Amino acid sequence: MLIKKGIGKMNAHYTWAFEYFENNFDKEKGNYRILDVGAAASPWAIDWLTHIADVFTDPKYIEKFNDKDIKVFRVNIEDSLEWDEILEDVKKNGKFDFVICSHTLEDLNNPSITCKMINKIGKA
Repeated sequence: MLIKKGIGKMNAHYTWAFEYFENNFDKEKGNYRILDVGAAASPWAIDWLTHIADVFTDPKYIEKFNDKDIKVFRVNIEDSLEWDEILEDVKKNGKFDFVICSHTLEDLNNPSITCKMINKIGKA
């Protein structure tokens, strides 16, 4: 099993997720879809992500995704009306295999909207 090399102390508690990814998805074939919701500033699973959803206030957050072929959805995750592009993607391509929302919900005024949407768009 190949756990992400160089995983820092801060990210050590995500080992279970990397194990899940490695056991369920083929990185070489890229036959999976992983979305990170609300972590554009510091996505801990950037090497596995295929999509990210967040409101970006600083262009430097988007730059790091350009060379990784990560689709970026610019969305206010607290507003159910702003999830249309993601819902269209799910309608066209199926649910995401895995949705990450880490260290985000506690910062939201209305996390229930984000939780509801995550359950609509993700398998795990």
